[in-house]
Amino acid sequence: MRFYLIIFVAWLSILTESNAQQNPHQNIIISDQFSPNEPTIAIHPRQSNILMAGSNIDNLYLSKDGGYSWQFKKLRSTYGVWGDPVIVPDTAGNFYFFHLSNPPDGNWIDRIICQRTEDYGQTWTNGRDSNRAPQAVCRYDTAALDRVARGILLCASRLASF
Repeated sequence: MRFYLIIFVAWLSILTESNAQQNPHQNIIISDQFSPNEPTIAIHPRQSNILMAGSNIDNLYLSKDGGYSWQFKKLRSTYGVWGDPVIVPDTAGNFYFFHLSNPPDGNWIDRIICQRTEDYGQTWTNGRDSNRAPQAVCRYDTAALDRVARGILLCASRLASF
């Protein structure tokens, strides 16, 4: 019995390895410029060839061909752009880019900023802050679209220190 188990496990590992080598999908690196990390990516809800991605600290990537090629931009806001990016599209196809702040008139990462684009990332609003937390630190944001209420839900941690 033990012999058959060893043969079965060997056969299974060979089968798994050969299937992994036949993956028809091409791995595409969006960018390695500015050492991107903590990536986020979103797909247009009605035009799946339009994608938007972001990474720390203020990197923005746009694709209109399903991700085969990417346009690089830096996201700007008077509130400052300081990482933890999250991108969410709404049902109309507008994209929302949530990120931490680094404002000239406040504390570092004391709020989450939401910027919106209605033209696939060519222009962005300056953004709105999500309830500034003086003497606190906002981190680990995430967002999701509520299709029923037609709104975007934001969740973030508010820490006493960092």
